[in-house]
Amino acid sequence: MKNKFKWIIFVFLITVGILFYFSRGKDYTSLSLKLDKDIKSILLNAGVTDEDILHQYHREKKVRGYLWIETTLEIKVPPDVNISDIKRQILECIKENDFDLYSSTESRIILKYQIGKQGKVFENLIFELYERAKVAIVIDDVGYENKKYIEFIESNIPFNLSILPGERYSTTIARDLWSQKIPYLLHLPLEPEKYPEENPGKSAIFVNMTEKEIKKIFEKNLQSDPHPVGINNHMGSRFTANSEKMHLLLSLIKEKNLFFLDSHTTHKTVGKKIASKIGLKCLVNNVFLDIEDTPEYIKGQLKVLLKIALKKRYAIAIAHIHKKNVLKAIEESKPEFEENGVRFVYLTELLDKK
Repeated sequence: MKNKFKWIIFVFLITVGILFYFSRGKDYTSLSLKLDKDIKSILLNAGVTDEDILHQYHREKKVRGYLWIETTLEIKVPPDVNISDIKRQILECIKENDFDLYSSTESRIILKYQIGKQGKVFENLIFELYERAKVAIVIDDVGYENKKYIEFIESNIPFNLSILPGERYSTTIARDLWSQKIPYLLHLPLEPEKYPEENPGKSAIFVNMTEKEIKKIFEKNLQSDPHPVGINNHMGSRFTANSEKMHLLLSLIKEKNLFFLDSHTTHKTVGKKIASKIGLKCLVNNVFLDIEDTPEYIKGQLKVLLKIALKKRYAIAIAHIHKKNVLKAIEESKPEFEENGVRFVYLTELLDKK
């Protein structure tokens, strides 16, 4: 009886040991990195350069003892590169190394591969087969609240946050974005037509100011929001229509190696015209998304934005951080942009547009 009991215990321990061995996980780090290296070798030999890689992410994964690196590559395929040859070599690489192709999607716009092993995704490949239209969405009036902006930077959309100078949280938010290498704008208050009924705020620049006064306030505002990549106007319908003052202001912006986004609060603006004269990079807003803060209105404006982007190959929109329906409406409309091959970008990707 004792021998029988010992035998049962022995079998039990062996079984537990086997189960532990096969459930303890595995380190796929080297294998996943090898796949990434092989893929990049294929791309390099085909003529794809670092400049053609739009985005690259490496994420360490750990699930139930399994370790691996998941890489995402988004590539703009140059016109002279043979995508058919790239496809062939990738499929050969998968077969030769016993990888799994989990998904393969191809259209006239885009080609996607998802590659891995044992249910683990090692490589997400996204090939843009021609230059996709681009959309940049600017979120104005950041600085009043301390946490609202986090919802925007944690979304899967590269929003262009524009920070008002001199507000309670302006400098804190600017430093946080800078530390995360997220480009942002200085939302510069300028005099509107209806002043004083419409007040641009304590940090505003007015038409009746001297050159010395304008420069002093401009410098102070830059200290409040250090390290912006560019500047767009808050209000400013009267100021942006004044050629003399705009020439002075845009010259100051150029001296700081920044660009100007004309919010286009008036059809009388001379921003683009003067920027061209002095050699300053300048973009112009196409659409205000949230004049009415309702999902229906915002989604309607997003359709207008999409139409402009498909026609011009790029478009710019402005919304405001305090409008409660903005973020949700944009996120819900995002699939329609993606289906039409439109990509959300930071404004810095549009600086070569005329």
